[in-house]
Amino acid sequence: MSNGRCYLHGGSTPSGKDWHRTQLKNRSKSTKKLDRKLKDLARRRAKQAARVAAMTPEERARYDAWHAARKPGGPEVRRVAAETREFRDMLAERANATPVETAVAKAIREAIEALERRAARLKPPKAGPDAEDVFS
Repeated sequence: MSNGRCYLHGGSTPSGKDWHRTQLKNRSKSTKKLDRKLKDLARRRAKQAARVAAMTPEERARYDAWHAARKPGGPEVRRVAAETREFRDMLAERANATPVETAVAKAIREAIEALERRAARLKPPKAGPDAEDVFS
């Protein structure tokens, strides 16, 4: 709008490269909020690290196995990974499978064998080590 405020939410509308970024009214409050979030995150990580360090070897093995089985990511990421594994397994199975001969391939193979038999009949047998090869 002409006063620089958005008519939908009343905030100032950014321009240029920052048009899509959320604009914060009061910068001092936002840094306090960010600092608080970072402190909370650091505290949670330290608490988790202390819990893991206090685990028995059996508990740690179970903990590691649980985390190895549950990769981070949402349902879509897990679905794509499962489909990829399934496709990879299917390709490996097909690569190791005995090829199936189609009707066309069978007809071609039989035609080649018939031509080879016919060519073998057309060649005269050699009379001995000194016999001259007619086809050479």
